[in-house]
Amino acid sequence: MKTQRFREDINGLRAIAVLSVVIFHFSDSLLPGGFAGVDIFFVISGFLMTSIIIRGVENNSFSLWSFLKARAKRIVPALTVTIALLLIAGYLCFDTISYQLTGKHSVGALSFISNFMFQSESGYFDTESKGKALLHTWSLSVEWQFYIIYPIFILFLSKLMSINNTKRTILTLAAISFAWCVYITYSNPVSSYFMLYSRAWEMMLGGVAYIYPLSCKDGNRKYIEFSGLVLIAISILFIQESTPWPGYFALVPVVGAYLCILASNDNSILSGAIIKRIGLWSYSIYLIHWPILVIMHKMNIDISFKWYIACTLLISFAMYELIEKRRTFGWGALVAYVLVLIAAGYISINGVSDRIKNQQFKLSKYEFRAKFEGHLSLPSAETIQYFNSTDKDFDYILVGDSFSRHYYAFFKDNNIKVASFGIDGCKVTKHFMRPLNFSQELKKICENRYQKEVDFINAHPGKKVIISMTWQNGEIGMPFDKNTKLPNDIVSELSYFLEDIKNSGSEVFILGNTQGSNRIMYECLASQSLPINQLFSKCESHIPQRDMPVHVRLAEFANKHKNVHFIDPTPALCSNGECKVLDGSMPVYTDTAHLTKKYSNVVGKYIFSKIESK
Repeated sequence: MKTQRFREDINGLRAIAVLSVVIFHFSDSLLPGGFAGVDIFFVISGFLMTSIIIRGVENNSFSLWSFLKARAKRIVPALTVTIALLLIAGYLCFDTISYQLTGKHSVGALSFISNFMFQSESGYFDTESKGKALLHTWSLSVEWQFYIIYPIFILFLSKLMSINNTKRTILTLAAISFAWCVYITYSNPVSSYFMLYSRAWEMMLGGVAYIYPLSCKDGNRKYIEFSGLVLIAISILFIQESTPWPGYFALVPVVGAYLCILASNDNSILSGAIIKRIGLWSYSIYLIHWPILVIMHKMNIDISFKWYIACTLLISFAMYELIEKRRTFGWGALVAYVLVLIAAGYISINGVSDRIKNQQFKLSKYEFRAKFEGHLSLPSAETIQYFNSTDKDFDYILVGDSFSRHYYAFFKDNNIKVASFGIDGCKVTKHFMRPLNFSQELKKICENRYQKEVDFINAHPGKKVIISMTWQNGEIGMPFDKNTKLPNDIVSELSYFLEDIKNSGSEVFILGNTQGSNRIMYECLASQSLPINQLFSKCESHIPQRDMPVHVRLAEFANKHKNVHFIDPTPALCSNGECKVLDGSMPVYTDTAHLTKKYSNVVGKYIFSKIESK
């Protein structure tokens, strides 16, 4: 095997990976599949770690302690500095809720268990996840867990069998890990995204590129590298957030990275001066880029792409020169790490709530939603929830996710007789389902919900049916049958729904999305008294009205059916192109889209005035 050398092609591959992630995080419309850059990083990491471990085992010189210490010196100092800077910035401008969560996530990131934290909270692409300043550290946790388990596993195998059989076992386990990844992607999509057991094959495939190097003419290597780059380009340009991930589709960027590494092209097109610099700074870029976006978002500062890139590169350059290039960290670095960890733990207790003057804004996010949201703090339930009614006396059947439940306050206060099937996060149709991070029990309820709704509607003919859920851009989520060829489209699924209840004679009312707010206004109000926010961040009372193309499609669908009506709630809160998000010192929404009790009534009254006029 070749001796270890600096691989400019791998360094260039790092640059592609980090730029893909950075561009995607700034705007997913610019690079829809840019999140696949993380998968490329995993392949690179697997190649480099396997080369270190296998060479050490073959030379009988491998030390697990030295290996882990070297990894720690590479990863921990820059991570510690990033988190320290974030905690300082958060003290000056984060509300109690956000700062408490940042402290909790900092502890997770520094102890390399943040992937477990994030998979237990929500999915990677959920709206609330985009306000978590350390969300991106899940991948560092996965890598660190791999660094611990992988060398121990190889050392164990090398004691039982020859080095050649150890290599064959790695190849076999990579294939088994991929098969498990495909299975878990469809059965538990949130865990599959964040967990090592569904990502290990990507790193092991990088290892395969080392243990089974390519033997071919140097002239052919550029074609293999080019093939790999084409696969990477296809993945980052055409894969979407809605694509089950990692799953089958992750093969595209992973195999692309594998081919680029396997080619080992000395005349790589990835070795230019600019791409070389970005590759060298890639770790610092990765650490810094996401916190910058989150801080800008929380302060409601609209930063242009060129200034965002410039700011990210400047800070990353400083981080690389001052921190990353040093590999001689000693006890001082360990003390700094422990101090930042202790500070993060303290912040995670209550977000240093003494910073906030107004007692009203010291509630946690969950306490605020429980107290003020239109869902009345009622839990999602498998049983039907009746409002002002019984199973023998009701007028309306409500189906949908949390965007049906936030009208509960209106139903209760106005004596509307409703039988509700609403469940948080459960956007479910005949063929597709988008559960958020459900327990297996709640996921089962969601899977069975559609048929229960249809059966109930057909068993109560003539009752008016209200559908209220987040329509997003018209996509739903995961198919029940992974082999389905049906389009993942809400309008198509509504057609199946109408067909299934056609004998009920029910009128169907489809409620559109709320306009929502650009940020969580409760967080803005809660942090308004902090010094930085007094200068730079104003809590706006109105925002410009958004265009919602999915509303046009839903209205067109309703117009084609005499018993279907589409109601857009926008006029209840908007006029002259401006939409209300604050009412004095209280938000209209408890997050970015769910109505408070007061505005559940405001919007609900508007909607029912339209229903009653039909």
